[in-house]
Amino acid sequence: MEEIMRDKLRAPMPPESIQQHPTKTFLSTIKAIYVVERLNDVFGIGGWDMTHEIVSDTDDYVAVRGRILYDYDAGMFTKKTPDQYGGHNKTGTNTEPADGYKSAVTDCQSKCASYLEIGIDVFKGLVKSSGQKKAQPEKYESHKSNEKPKDMSAAQRKFIKDLGFKLHEMTADEVAGMVQWKAEQENLTPNHWKVAKILLGDKPEENFTEVFNEYSEHMMNEGQKDDIPY
Repeated sequence: MEEIMRDKLRAPMPPESIQQHPTKTFLSTIKAIYVVERLNDVFGIGGWDMTHEIVSDTDDYVAVRGRILYDYDAGMFTKKTPDQYGGHNKTGTNTEPADGYKSAVTDCQSKCASYLEIGIDVFKGLVKSSGQKKAQPEKYESHKSNEKPKDMSAAQRKFIKDLGFKLHEMTADEVAGMVQWKAEQENLTPNHWKVAKILLGDKPEENFTEVFNEYSEHMMNEGQKDDIPY
């Protein structure tokens, strides 16, 4: 019985349930209503609950801690997920305080649901918002000539794009944004061969990920918050 329930919980989510993260665009998220639907399908309507409490509430941001309760029997829920956290801005363009509270709870709900293996392929990074599997980049060969060209080669540009998709599920536009940011830091044009050297070098995966982590921290410092919209 538990094996059947687990299979139902971790079954692939429909492609339309997966979307690009609204702020961390190199990530994918699951629309919260599809998480609700999966919980209803497995436990039945009224067969589960989501409880939470506010742990931080400022003028701009609210954070909550919560858990999903399930397996209703003899007038009570007998099981629960580990506690998780969710948060959301309360102010900003087209944002009202109520939106912040609601989105903080649905953010927490989706994270709790991951402990029940709902959307497990998405959280593993195996499925993007298009439903595609991760691609493998073509083999990269570093430039051997003593006379390096001013611009990176077409092969280098393609390898950078494919590496972004393989390692961090980035779209071509997202990779281009990161390349643009790094080039501006180095006072270079985005297509300059030195940008490719920084991103790839002798250890392409390590170098690319180092720049990716710097870029992600930069984006977070620009005020972008974790959010799984309803």
